[in-house]
Amino acid sequence: MKKILSLLTAAMMLFSLSGALAQAEEAAGSRVVGRIEDGCYYLTVQADPDDAGDWTADEMAQDDSVVALAYARVENGAFEAKYEPRDDGEVSVQLRHYTEHRVCNEIHSFDLLVKDGKVQESTGGSYTASPLEDDLNPWFSGEWLEKDTQFITLDVTRQIAGGWLVEMTSPLSHGAWILRATAYFDCDYNAFVYADGVKYDLPTEDGAPEVKAAENFWGTLRFSEEEAPKELVWYGMELSDGQEISFERAPALPAYTYSGTDEIEGAVAKGLASGDLAAQYLQEPGMVTIPVVNIHKTEAVDETHTKVYGSFWVLNYVKRGAVLQCVSGGEYAGLANLEKNEEGWQMVSLEPAGDGDDYAEDLKRFANGDQELLQKYFDMSDLSQAAQQETRTRMIREYVEANSLPITAYQDYGWDPVPLY
Repeated sequence: MKKILSLLTAAMMLFSLSGALAQAEEAAGSRVVGRIEDGCYYLTVQADPDDAGDWTADEMAQDDSVVALAYARVENGAFEAKYEPRDDGEVSVQLRHYTEHRVCNEIHSFDLLVKDGKVQESTGGSYTASPLEDDLNPWFSGEWLEKDTQFITLDVTRQIAGGWLVEMTSPLSHGAWILRATAYFDCDYNAFVYADGVKYDLPTEDGAPEVKAAENFWGTLRFSEEEAPKELVWYGMELSDGQEISFERAPALPAYTYSGTDEIEGAVAKGLASGDLAAQYLQEPGMVTIPVVNIHKTEAVDETHTKVYGSFWVLNYVKRGAVLQCVSGGEYAGLANLEKNEEGWQMVSLEPAGDGDDYAEDLKRFANGDQELLQKYFDMSDLSQAAQQETRTRMIREYVEANSLPITAYQDYGWDPVPLY
């Protein structure tokens, strides 16, 4: 069984750790060490050669009456900040790490006690970090609609290189523009932040191209609540006129049902789509599983049992505008066992070829000396093969038509959309 794009998912949650910090300690996350020396407080971070980001220290811009930042610098492969006492009291200082995308992914906070003109101790603190993108993705990716009005649509798609492609579209009745940007999660804002937004004016005539209108837009998208978030709130500065706009998830795609006329193909298709196979891959809210069924040979065991040899695929799709984008899935070339009951043919079991060296050996075992069948297996091992693509397109088109969906194409990541008609 050959798999494509399989990722584990988990619940999204920011986390914060707090507690007493000793005079010299190593904080959670990055190797941050605080120490007291000559009445001053020092924070040191050993450099990570693979880190393309940088560190910044709180300059006490709002309150420097207790301590002041003397310097923040990188020397001998380490970042160091020094805080000098100003007056007795208590104050918190913060160290932030910014990624190469200029978003904050770590905040280290240290509570300091200054007495008799010296920093006496660190009495507490906290650590906040951004969740992993894999954990955030199931909550963020997908199709969103402007709350109540559904005027503006928002499509969010995970990027393999990191971050999310954000595409926000306002219809002809409300400005006719589209904003494209790459967003990253910032734990300081507790939001997804973009700073590279490009606005395009949409054409009013069919076939006319988009026109680039402006660039370098900045904005944020944040969840309205941290647990089981159901709304996204957008602050888009210029584009949203300084107002917040709420989005709700678009309705889920209809579940797959076979609408063809081939009973055997239908039984396999239903078995592939309704089982637990799709759950092994990346999941997104509102997605649909649409199988690909290429039957190479059928073998009747008796009147109520049939063996089906074929190249089968389980593919998960999400809606992005008028396109179904494939987000995950895998191949299940092998042998499907069918049984006939009062409801017709049903797939009762599936034996797929294994991974690696077992793949070819299992296909040979299924073929059992039938060289023509074996060659069909090998020919169909590539999803882009012409016959595979023809079947895939047909089965997606049948699903779209059966559910009257405004879908015109499907797409694999990094490839051009494939028209359905």
